[in-house]
Formats: sequence, C-alpha cells, structure tokens
Amino acid sequence: MIYGNPLLLVQSGLGNLLVTRDLLAPELEPGVRFLPLDPPLETHYMLVWKKNATLTKPAERFLSMLTG
Repeated sequence: MIYGNPLLLVQSGLGNLLVTRDLLAPELEPGVRFLPLDPPLETHYMLVWKKNATLTKPAERFLSMLTG
C-alpha cells in the first residue's frame, strides 16, 4: 500500500503501477499511460461479514439491497 500519489513514483521512473482502469482519473497526466492487460484480468468482489452478527439497520438494508 502506497500512501500519497503513486503516479509521482511512476513519473519519476521509480516503478510501475498495477491498478484497474476505474481507479484512475479519466484524463491521465502527461507521461503516464494505461496499458490494459492481455488477456484481460477479471476482478471479482466479495462482501464478508461475521456469521450471526448483529447488524445496524443501515447495514441490514444495505445487505438486503445487495442480496435481493
């Protein structure tokens, strides 16, 4: 985990950054380019919580929206 602006490290030539496109600004700074992985790397997300946990009303509502 890098705190601050990791693009500064990339622009300085100190490394590369591997992120999904949705985490980057719509317009990239000069000298920075996005290269998609080939073949594409699919990401899958999971939501995990403790079994039998007491949830707040907002948390219950959020889970019901996600799980249908």
